[in-house]
Amino acid sequence: MIKYRIIALFIGVFLVLESLFMLISTIIAIIFSGNDIIALSSSTLITFICGFFLWFFNRKTDKKIQKRESFIIISLTWIILSLFGALPYIIYWNFSNIADGIFESVSGLTTTGSTILTNIEAMPKGILFWRSISQFIGGLGIIIISLAFLSFVKSGETNLFNAESAWLSSNKLHPRFSSSAKRILLLYLGFTILEIILLSFGGMSFYESVCHSFTTMSSGGFSTRQSSIAAFHSRYTEYVIIIFMIISGINFKIIFLLITFQFRKVFRNTEFKFYLGFLLGASLLVGIILLIYSNSPIEYTLRKAFFNVISIITTTGYSSSDYMLWNPSGIWIILLFLMFIGGSSCSTSGGIKMIRIHIILKNILNEFKRIIHPHAVLPVRYNNTIIKSQDNSYILIFFISYILIIIFGTIVMNVSKVDFDPITAFGATISSLGNVGISIGNIGHTALYQDINNFQKIFLSFLMIIGRLEIFTVLVIFTYSFWKR
Repeated sequence: MIKYRIIALFIGVFLVLESLFMLISTIIAIIFSGNDIIALSSSTLITFICGFFLWFFNRKTDKKIQKRESFIIISLTWIILSLFGALPYIIYWNFSNIADGIFESVSGLTTTGSTILTNIEAMPKGILFWRSISQFIGGLGIIIISLAFLSFVKSGETNLFNAESAWLSSNKLHPRFSSSAKRILLLYLGFTILEIILLSFGGMSFYESVCHSFTTMSSGGFSTRQSSIAAFHSRYTEYVIIIFMIISGINFKIIFLLITFQFRKVFRNTEFKFYLGFLLGASLLVGIILLIYSNSPIEYTLRKAFFNVISIITTTGYSSSDYMLWNPSGIWIILLFLMFIGGSSCSTSGGIKMIRIHIILKNILNEFKRIIHPHAVLPVRYNNTIIKSQDNSYILIFFISYILIIIFGTIVMNVSKVDFDPITAFGATISSLGNVGISIGNIGHTALYQDINNFQKIFLSFLMIIGRLEIFTVLVIFTYSFWKR
């Protein structure tokens, strides 16, 4: 039997935590004397009251959760936090368009980075700070942020952790969940602070340095400027963000090994080598193609190629130039393919993830070998460990499901608006499911979704959530077997 009170308790604590981040945004609004003070303060109060009552009336419930509760908690948490996270936008816009507020909120918490804002610079700083900090919250999942609460849950933490992240057991930092979460959280905060300092040295204001650091380490991509990083016209800023986008796409286990000088283990890690090799190879490929067809300086061309390719692969979603105008025009097809990939497992990136792509490629190569040597035993190895057939099947099913959802999403987007461009529909679906933000077609590098209708905004919001939670965590709730006793 599902324990609904423990679910309500979790959601209540998450809402209280969300209200604290809203309070920080309210303080920013007060500091800058913005006209968003009422919107943020009232949203903070509403969110806190709702969360407090859910916690208060369920605080004495049995705190032991099972797998089914964990899936419901994760899915409902992201949905409910997104709805409450939309309050600052909705109230600020005088309830003129609720769908816009929900879309912007979901895009923030899922670290997608798509937006409906057509003049970001005109928005008050408190609202813009809330956009950025919502991505900071979503970067490692609300589970990490709520570490203090999990410390007194009796059991079930591992189920909750795996439900949100779907990480392979080999990626665990430590046998105990709380210890792993603390280490990851400290790394996350440490790199964010370091980036704030470095961006401030480059001429960016402290406020914008904080906002962009929040959205870089979370692989989010929300910017305080309409034209994203291109607005700063700074090669220093671009190089700093390139470095931290790469870091955000690395498995946090590897980062921990790097800062503890365990280099031998790092360079033995198959996923890490594949991740860096793929980033370098894809960036050089795009850079060389641009150099062939461009008269721009070599450093400028390669920097634009590296910045935008790394932004897409790590699903950060920043842009330093309009790649839809690059020559040759067909180069966007390469970028479209890269939107599928994503960063490493146990990172803040979205997408299919490097580890799954690499294992699928290994399986393909093994099939070629079996054709030549039909009686050979050819297990797939990863990090010197044989991949179990069950894990192989899971990865294949995940990949097929991912492609089917993209096909279904493209059809829905295309038929839900008269004369909607199929390429734009395809790009928007991939971008939302992979939490990439930037797209192709009419949406392009600005990730501007203002012109789509309300149904499409809600539909894409749903895709963002199931993409952030790695598909099965959400979809399993819609199956009959999940609810069957």
